[in-house]
Amino acid sequence: MQKVVQLYVTLRNRPGSLAHMSGLFHQAGINIQAIMATGSGPKMIVDNLEKAVSILEQNKIPYTTDEVIAFELTNKPGEIARISKKIAEAGINIDYIYGTANPDQPKGYFIIEVSDVERVLSLNWNK
Repeated sequence: MQKVVQLYVTLRNRPGSLAHMSGLFHQAGINIQAIMATGSGPKMIVDNLEKAVSILEQNKIPYTTDEVIAFELTNKPGEIARISKKIAEAGINIDYIYGTANPDQPKGYFIIEVSDVERVLSLNWNK
């Protein structure tokens, strides 16, 4: 598990908004490593945060950033339950989680936003 900074970009909910923003990132050589898009805009992890922020500011695209946790999980039943139970037992709220696990791969990649990032990172994950 590691702390990462997530971008939350405010986009209009209309055709082409995500295509425009992701096209700007593509032109700048920025890779979107994880994304969850909702009606109000995407939350994403990128490989070059400073460059992405610069692109958004140059194009007057509103955004915010927040700290989240990125982690890999073994691709088997019960892993989300195990992680969420441990966090709940520590009295920490999970605001949301998103990720993917290709059925043919041994691990999946997930992003989680919690009420206390540092406490989650300090939990003993080896048990």
